[in-house]
Amino acid sequence: GPDIEGQGTPNQSSEQKVWNPLFETSANPLSCSLGSPPPTVVYNPHGEVKAYESWNVDVNSTTVEFGDTNAFIGVELAPTAAQESNEILAAGPAGAKVLTIPVAQSAIAIVVHLPVGCTNVSGGPVSGRLAIKDAVLEKVFRGVDTKWSQLLNGATLAGGGGCSATSKITRAVFQEGASTTALFMRWLDVIHQQPVEGPDTWNDLGQPTNNTLWPNESAHPVIRGVGGAGVLQQVAANPGTIGYAPLLQARQNSAFVPTGGGAGTPTFWTEVQDGANKYADPSTNGDDNTVANANCEGTHYTDGGTTTAQPPSTEDVWSQVTTAKAQKNYDLCNPTYDLALINYQGFPGVVNALPEEETIKNYCEYMLSDGVAGGQPEILDHDDLGDSISSTPSRNVLKIAQEGCAKL
Repeated sequence: GPDIEGQGTPNQSSEQKVWNPLFETSANPLSCSLGSPPPTVVYNPHGEVKAYESWNVDVNSTTVEFGDTNAFIGVELAPTAAQESNEILAAGPAGAKVLTIPVAQSAIAIVVHLPVGCTNVSGGPVSGRLAIKDAVLEKVFRGVDTKWSQLLNGATLAGGGGCSATSKITRAVFQEGASTTALFMRWLDVIHQQPVEGPDTWNDLGQPTNNTLWPNESAHPVIRGVGGAGVLQQVAANPGTIGYAPLLQARQNSAFVPTGGGAGTPTFWTEVQDGANKYADPSTNGDDNTVANANCEGTHYTDGGTTTAQPPSTEDVWSQVTTAKAQKNYDLCNPTYDLALINYQGFPGVVNALPEEETIKNYCEYMLSDGVAGGQPEILDHDDLGDSISSTPSRNVLKIAQEGCAKL
């Protein structure tokens, strides 16, 4: 097949930077290293919004093509049924289908900056940091629990200069509508499945078209940053704040890892409850400078926070997938997806449809190979993790994804 490009969320860049060159050089039998020359794959992290628009989703331009430059798109939020049928597939031929293929997992870290004058915490479930109960975390972001004393969970604030557990908590959130916000709010909806702002639930507020509104803002204002990096900057700069961001970005901000921050300092990421009196870190090596893996091994995903497992096929709609409470490891995990099509022929901009689709299929099979030098083991120690694996077929996300590649 020909050379192709994908585009999409920057949060998939760490995996794509590994997979793109290895697709041409790996000894794994599902790579294309024996091609003469092998096809190349490039990933452009222009953003999820632009990638979706290139596929006719909420498009702001008149040019929509499904060619070699956007042969697949990488997203954190899977498309809804309406987006698939009314926007993506509306541009294509009869019989075309969208494949939502999970390719990896990522974690959302909860970051804090202790109140003014507080230099560290002691006691509690984890040394030098906070471990937060899931119900309390939900109330904090709902603007109901507003004092640090409600967040400490047995820990004690230490320091001088007015350090007080009665200090107000300030929420730091994304300035723009964001996939990370949608995923976080969807998880909050699992914890509290009732209205949180007028008639709206967390799931209502989290819809990606506009998820910038937070409950009780009039009484308890929030501060905003652009993207995960902006939220992290706001938390680092403002004592008394709590925020959320992808683990990879939190690790890259020196305020939250040694020696700029971390355990025993005022700024760190927290552990979060993952069961009765159990807590887990978003990373497999804690708040360390060295990259590791998202602590998402064995995560059980559900369809809309129900007890039902995630969809059984990549042809199904994955837009409401989230985790249930009480995971084996960290709760705030989510899949990231590559979107591809069944029957590229007939979509605007597609040239030599069968060869393009062939390269996409080859690349998909390599990304999801769990054999020696395959795409799944190769992304270890990049602050993400390969697809969730389970002995229960309905929960084996990797197998479902691999079956999706075979449909190309």
